[in-house]
Formats: sequence, C-alpha cells, structure tokens
Amino acid sequence: MNGLIKALAEGHVRLTFTSLSSGREIKDVYTLQGVNLPQNPQSDKLILRHVESNCYEDIEKNTIKGWSKIP
Repeated sequence: MNGLIKALAEGHVRLTFTSLSSGREIKDVYTLQGVNLPQNPQSDKLILRHVESNCYEDIEKNTIKGWSKIP
C-alpha cells in the first residue's frame, strides 16, 4: 500500500477497485496531488481526488484490485 500512496502523491494513478455501493468494478484515474488530508495508515480507506471530476472520494483499501502509474 505504501507504493500506491507514494505513486498517488507523485502524480496520477489508474486504480481498479470494486464499488461498495454498486458492486461493480471501477477503473479510473486518481491522485493525492491537491489533497490536504493526511492519509491514516491505520484507516481502511484512502481519501483521493478523482482527476476528471476534481471531487474527493474515499476508497476502501481492501477493494483495490490493481493500480498503475500514468506517465
């Protein structure tokens, strides 16, 4: 998880995760750039900024299936 948080802090990351509300798989781009909330390592959630909508979203760590940095 530390590698993911570092990648999010450095730029844009394509995340694949399962939505808790709909149960569907989501693939979208997120970042921690511009997020002024410290990430709590003990929390089950990450608070991220959705790049396209510029809105904050909380994502359960255990629903993340994969991620990749966007160059």
